[in-house]
Amino acid sequence: MKKWVRNLLKGTSLSTALFIFQACYGMPPGYDPMEIGLVFQVVDADDNQPLEGVGLKARIKGGEWEEINQTDRWGVVTYIDLDEESADFQFSAENYKVKDTSLTDLSSRSILIKMQKTE
Repeated sequence: MKKWVRNLLKGTSLSTALFIFQACYGMPPGYDPMEIGLVFQVVDADDNQPLEGVGLKARIKGGEWEEINQTDRWGVVTYIDLDEESADFQFSAENYKVKDTSLTDLSSRSILIKMQKTE
């Protein structure tokens, strides 16, 4: 019984320390999670199910393609570098047609991408 109480108090102490750390050193002033970048959600065009593992590439002003990341299990991938006014994006996955998208207005924060299966 004593061991159980001791473990409970240790867990409570750790939780308290983490809470105090977050309160003192939390998010920086002016941090807005909605300004982290473009959030793409990639889904199957036929059934709207999220696609995991879709690769995202970006190209700024006709430059070289830069591989960014892959979608997570919810079909979501984020592009953070918003210093430019426009960019080209390419989405690719096995058994799906490559999807090219050009955005001239990067002010939109959430973009839905529908990919077609290859025949």
